[in-house]
Amino acid sequence: MLIERDFETATLSQMLADTHSGAGGVGLVLGPVASGKTALLEAFGRQAAGTGAIVLSASGARSETAVGLGVVSQLVHTPGVRADIAEQVSAYVEDAEADATLLDSRFLHRLSSAVIGWSAESPLVICVDDAHHADPASLQFLQHMARRIRPARVLVLLAERADPGERRPVRHVDLMRRPHCRQLRLAPLSRNGVGVLLAGKLDEGKARALAAECFAVSGGNPLLATALVHDTRAAGTGEVVAGAAYRQAVLSCLHSCEPRALELARALAVLGDDEQSQISLAGGMVSFAPATTEPVRRALESAGVLAGHRFRHPEARVAVLEELDPGVRSALHGQAARLLFDQGARPTAIAAHVVAGTVDEPWTEHLLSEASEAALLEDDVELARACIALASRCCTDDRDRAIAKASLADIEWRTTPAKAMRRLPELVHATRAGHLPGIRVVGIFEFLLWFGRVDEAVEIANAFGDLVDCRDRRTRGELLTLSSWLASSVPGMRHLVEPMLASITDGTPSPQLGLAVNSQLKAIDALTSAVREGPSEAAVLDAEQVLEGTRMTDITLRHLVFAATVLIYAERLDKAATWSDHLMAQAAGRPAPTWQASLAELRAEVALRQGDLPLAARNAKLALTKMTPEAWGIGVGAPLATLLAALTEMGRFDEAAELLNQPVPDALGETRFGLHYLHARGHYYLATGRLPTALNDFLACGEQMARWDLDQPSLVPWRSSAAEVYLKLGDREKARALAEEQAAKLGPDCGDRTRGITLRTLALVADPARRPKLMQEAVDVLEKSGAKLELARTLAELSRASADAATVRTAGRDARVLAKECGAELLRKTFLDGGDEDVVVSLRGAVAPADVKLLTDAEQRVGWLAARGHTNREIASQLYITVSTVEQHLTRVYRKLSVSRRRDLASEPQLRVPEQQERGPGGPRPPVAVNHRAPAPPVRRPLRPVPPVR
Repeated sequence: MLIERDFETATLSQMLADTHSGAGGVGLVLGPVASGKTALLEAFGRQAAGTGAIVLSASGARSETAVGLGVVSQLVHTPGVRADIAEQVSAYVEDAEADATLLDSRFLHRLSSAVIGWSAESPLVICVDDAHHADPASLQFLQHMARRIRPARVLVLLAERADPGERRPVRHVDLMRRPHCRQLRLAPLSRNGVGVLLAGKLDEGKARALAAECFAVSGGNPLLATALVHDTRAAGTGEVVAGAAYRQAVLSCLHSCEPRALELARALAVLGDDEQSQISLAGGMVSFAPATTEPVRRALESAGVLAGHRFRHPEARVAVLEELDPGVRSALHGQAARLLFDQGARPTAIAAHVVAGTVDEPWTEHLLSEASEAALLEDDVELARACIALASRCCTDDRDRAIAKASLADIEWRTTPAKAMRRLPELVHATRAGHLPGIRVVGIFEFLLWFGRVDEAVEIANAFGDLVDCRDRRTRGELLTLSSWLASSVPGMRHLVEPMLASITDGTPSPQLGLAVNSQLKAIDALTSAVREGPSEAAVLDAEQVLEGTRMTDITLRHLVFAATVLIYAERLDKAATWSDHLMAQAAGRPAPTWQASLAELRAEVALRQGDLPLAARNAKLALTKMTPEAWGIGVGAPLATLLAALTEMGRFDEAAELLNQPVPDALGETRFGLHYLHARGHYYLATGRLPTALNDFLACGEQMARWDLDQPSLVPWRSSAAEVYLKLGDREKARALAEEQAAKLGPDCGDRTRGITLRTLALVADPARRPKLMQEAVDVLEKSGAKLELARTLAELSRASADAATVRTAGRDARVLAKECGAELLRKTFLDGGDEDVVVSLRGAVAPADVKLLTDAEQRVGWLAARGHTNREIASQLYITVSTVEQHLTRVYRKLSVSRRRDLASEPQLRVPEQQERGPGGPRPPVAVNHRAPAPPVRRPLRPVPPVR
């Protein structure tokens, strides 16, 4: 079926009728590659044969252009031609082949007369496809004869490749002036035409749905559109699929075009979809003149392969690249790199071709290093790694090679830490040889500490002044950053850096530190302050400034984690959760497993302190999956501690025991992470009844904290944990002394979680008469903290300590609800045994009493969220109101419902879930989504990647 060719078919039919009437003619059918010229000629040939005409057919071929009179030979050997006439013409052809000098006007006259003579008996139709590939002698014959057929019953049809806007071929200029010559130009199919083509091969509904996309991919080329139908039907997905048939059709089109079109297509395929891939650049790669490139591009566009200067579909580019000879491909990449360099293109655009091609230029080594840094900022880690790997192989200088290998280790640390770890020995060797700059030496020293290779770190520290230029600003900044990190996170090893610090305080003037270094120091100093002096508003403000003003990169990641950790220790758990989620979302999907591991551990610790045990366990496991325990180095204590604590509280003792069998570095005991690990392990022993062992871990934790001068309850409340063991052992005096010591250490900025834990411990060691009041104070404080598990523990203790039956009932019920929400099976099975563990206050569908309208809608929303355990700050954020407004609403809610405590709200039927809410897998959802303020867009800083430590 010929689609959108009605005019052409009608024109040819009229020309055939004229031929039968004795008026010969010439038809010139022009069109782009695969536009349907062949199909039109074949259909017309069948039509002509049906009218009794003799149809002679031939087709030109690029490979047969040099064969003299090859097309004429095809014509006379068409099936059905009388043998005597065929022999006569063949004899002429053989004579001309034997002696080229015979090919003159007299020969052409005799030959054309013989052919025209056939029309005396029947009309003669001569169809020559791909006439642009006809040999010159045959073409000369056809043109000679076409000028003489006007009074004869002969119709000559020549089909040639020609693109829209292309001028008529010079060889046909004389012919086209003849009145009996008609020109027919075939255009690509329209969108409707493609739809008709699809309708003949697919059901009507699917054809309509796919027509637009199929037209966009094929450009109206019938061959490409038909191939797309084949691939789509084979895939059976209901969407347009470009597969093997489409790729083969693309190659067929390209090889049918003139050779220059294939060359240009290959150049464009090598360039890819980069914004620098202008058509002029591709033309330059294959040495085309500007005047030549644009017509060739138009030919590819009319063939449906290109749209503008890009391939219409990625699979078209794939097809071209797969067919390309590797040597040719490498040469094209090299040429692209040179041209892009001359144009001043982006380093990454040039480097992509340098890596893939063959380029021997003096500028490549520097460009590869520059492109590697830029690629990291663009998250193209593979290109960054390839650039530095090639640069290290190209280097002839030992120093440059060492720097390149150090950069390669940094990049590999982000994606495959195991590879980076294996490069450490050769980097240590390069450091000893003095081949690395100071900032790199500091980084290697840090790596050695991270993996517990203390002896090598000491060796480098002692020789630091002789190995590097200590006056370098970046080296000094990195060293100060390292010293602060050790003070906050690895205090047991801080003394190892003292020889290095001494080398930069030798009396020489200190250069000013850059803004990037000052920002890093702000984050680390805030963490050091929170760890050593306790949380403060100033530290929180500094941490928030870092979080809001820093873009996530390899070097800044740890400072973002430091800042978020400050919020954890300051017990701004809602903010810490918001920022942790935000940072995890930024890192998700990016080629940076070490980032994702570090941030997952951060989120796990926040969830643990909030009491969301399943979330804490999931993220801690994710952290240990994204990065192996070996790669975590001394930092492994952080995810192990969080996971151990979560599993213990969830009552999953077998899993926790397996976790304790995980080997840990000897140097873990010198770190802040080791404190968390000791504390978590102590609670496991406490939960499993090994009280002396638990006490040893808690006391060892306290001794380390005191020795390092960072004995802050907000970091690790070891005294309250040890006091709990002493109480179980029956030593109330020691328990009381520890509780009072912890209370004395609480600063004015101490968070509600630590304050509530301390009050609960004081209540436990107090006289029975004072215990309920102190426990109630602890409950009131913890209700504001967002720490649901600690609140559940305290409510359970209050239910045991109180003599008031109503308090016992309400506190126990609320403790069960919170324990279930937290996943705290250990609490449910110990403190809450004997009660109905399945009692959960149902806030949805509760029957409201007649006075339900006492509460306004606003009061009901605030009261409902408060009953669910949300803090005033969280409620304000979710409802887009101020904390003061929340407090005013709660005051009226308390008065109207005749309750005096926040925990009493959970039992009030008036505080049902609003009707429009749905119950999800985790229970009723808050009425309004949380409105987290998005951080301000930070600044890019191309700095050196380092291990993701906290």
